[in-house]
Amino acid sequence: MTEGGADRSGGRRWCAFRVRDGMEERCEVYLAEEGVEVFLPMKIVAGQGGHQKRRVKEALFPGYLFAQVDERERLQVLRAPGVVGLGGEGEAPSVVDPAEVAQLRILQNAPERLGVVGFPLPPPGERIEVGSGPLQGLIGEVVGHRGRLYVVVRVAAVRQAAWAYVPVHELVGGGTGAPPRIALSRWPRLVGAGLP
Repeated sequence: MTEGGADRSGGRRWCAFRVRDGMEERCEVYLAEEGVEVFLPMKIVAGQGGHQKRRVKEALFPGYLFAQVDERERLQVLRAPGVVGLGGEGEAPSVVDPAEVAQLRILQNAPERLGVVGFPLPPPGERIEVGSGPLQGLIGEVVGHRGRLYVVVRVAAVRQAAWAYVPVHELVGGGTGAPPRIALSRWPRLVGAGLP
């Protein structure tokens, strides 16, 4: 990949597209059937169903999906049923950094741990890597909330960030392989930002 999300084989880049609410999965299926490389990050939430609590999958970023496209494919996506425009602001495509897509793909290993916060976020916290568990390899900013640790991955193109709960024993500190030795009070806090 090169700078700006384009790859070396034809100018394809990851872009964010806005879709009608509740149409994310239909758009993903339609575009995939049309041969477009599409990615729809999902999360698992508790649903309401009579007296039973059930778990349902829903879009991590409601109203958005990502597609790796060239100019021709970008126009194809914009004409697809349910797609309402480019993600972000203005007429230019909202290019998504391939590294952000890679981090979102890692987050998909634990969809039950995910949530979303909107921008603006607090000042960047310490960058840290998850060294074990289903999110191994995830690199993001650590934030604390109510005594729990969360790793936040920012996606600038949609002006949001995904967060995942990470037990402290799964974090790697300073490349030593040991859990970080940083007081929770030093990490930025996401008060009122959709964290449980």
